[in-house]
Amino acid sequence: MEKTINACECDVVVVATPIDLRRLVNMKRPAVRVGYELEEIGRPKLVDLIRECLYRLAASGEKQGPRGGSREAPATSRARGGMKKAARKAARVTRGKR
Repeated sequence: MEKTINACECDVVVVATPIDLRRLVNMKRPAVRVGYELEEIGRPKLVDLIRECLYRLAASGEKQGPRGGSREAPATSRARGGMKKAARKAARVTRGKR
């Protein structure tokens, strides 16, 4: 990315990423960080797609190993635990709206 940015002929680099690329990339051009807001128009909206996915995840459940534990590595299992909690919450919200 650094090579691409530095190869561009420009007056200024506009950084519009969630993290400040100026701290990670050595830019040879002046850079300015900007913020923005996104308004989704049309359907489906991202929140609707995520809610649907989390609802399906909660409905399908997670397969358990022989001792009732997950068959996945512990780090992945912990991450999925958080996803399952979010899925249950989304499912409650979704059911309440239907």
